[in-house]
Amino acid sequence: MKTLQPLELDKIRQELINHKVEYIEVIEELTDHIANGIEQQWRESNTHISFEEALDKELNIIGKKGLKKIQSEIYLAKSKEYILSLINALQSYCTSSVLIIILAICLSIYTLLSIATISPLINSGVNTIILGVFATSNGILVYDSIQVYLKNKGKNRLLLSETYFIVVCIISLYTYLLVFHIDLSSLNTYGYSFVNLGYAVKSALYTLIFVLQYSTFYTLKPKYLKEKDVLSKHYNF
Repeated sequence: MKTLQPLELDKIRQELINHKVEYIEVIEELTDHIANGIEQQWRESNTHISFEEALDKELNIIGKKGLKKIQSEIYLAKSKEYILSLINALQSYCTSSVLIIILAICLSIYTLLSIATISPLINSGVNTIILGVFATSNGILVYDSIQVYLKNKGKNRLLLSETYFIVVCIISLYTYLLVFHIDLSSLNTYGYSFVNLGYAVKSALYTLIFVLQYSTFYTLKPKYLKEKDVLSKHYNF
């Protein structure tokens, strides 16, 4: 039975690149799929089919839109996997001793917000501390993800790296919007109990954001690096 040679596999890869398939793991996955299809054509055909004819047939079966769809589906699947890993990390914190630390952070923030009402100067200082910590940690995450993106601009582009960059940027954007664009000051007009409710909500919100940032850096990033290392060894780059 005729099988594909390395040079023919390289031609498949080049055709995929010509069809705007950009990422190495997608190219390799599709190369295996197309190669299997070509060899199946050769097994089932009673007449001689050239490599070029078989390749054209396989590409026509998938189609240009199909190639883009496959690439998009792989990206969406990896994005969901990363988001689920963060959710699982957050859930694991709630069932371990880490929960005590999280509650302590939340209580500390609530106390700071309560103390801030003593004077405008203290209020300004507390807000500066909280927002400064958030901005610093968020900045580190964004900077780190940008470095991943820039390093991924070479010949061996990984969809994995692109997905990590986009997921981290989306998380950073949403946390930024939560911190700077949710205003609970209107609760002050409803009395003391509503003021405390506002502090409790803000404390829980800030704590969730800090824990999410921590999980991104210490759960999601190690997962990404481990997967990247596996792909690098598998594809020898």
